[in-house]
Formats: sequence, structure tokens, C-alpha cells
Amino acid sequence: MGLCARLDNLDYRTYVLLGDGECAEGSVWEAASLAGIYKLNNLIAIVDVNRLGQSQPTPFENTILVFTRKRFEAFGWRTEEIDGHDLEEIIEVLAAVGLGNQPWSFSRKL
Repeated sequence: MGLCARLDNLDYRTYVLLGDGECAEGSVWEAASLAGIYKLNNLIAIVDVNRLGQSQPTPFENTILVFTRKRFEAFGWRTEEIDGHDLEEIIEVLAAVGLGNQPWSFSRKL
């Protein structure tokens, strides 16, 4: 959707909410790579980091925060870690979305 908006010269943002389980899937990283190549600064990934998948802990457990941050950075994303319980911090960070030319990933540590 972020690429579609860019190609059609539409001014909107695409927000994607990801959990730890999704971040263990290859399709997430294929999309992240493409977003970095096209510098989709209208694409925002919010990663909910709680170390849990659907039925058990995720494969990366305590290292998931570092793992996801480093992967997004490797694909050319701007990354930031925020406190998922601090509403003021969330609003402040989301207000800066779209600045620069990189897609943005926020990891919400719960």
C-alpha cells in the first residue's frame, strides 16, 4: 500500500502492526527489504515486542528487540524503541513520521 501511494502520488501513510511471531516469517523481511529499496517514508511498522507467539514464546525470546531492530536497519529503515505503555511518547514519535526518506519501524517494548 505504501508503494501504491507513492506510485499514484497519494499523500497517505500505511501503518503495519507486527507481533513477535510475524517477525519470524520471511515474508515480513521480503517486504521490509522492498520498502527500504524504494525508501517508502510513508510506511510505518509498529512491532509489538512481548516475546510471545500464538501458542508459545517466539524463537528469539529475549533477543527479539535487538533482532528486529538490526534487521530493519539492515534494510535501510529508521528504527526506534519506545515504551508501549507511554502514550505521550507514542504520540510524540508518531508526529515525526514521514520526516526523512526512510521507512520507519517502532518497537514497542511491553
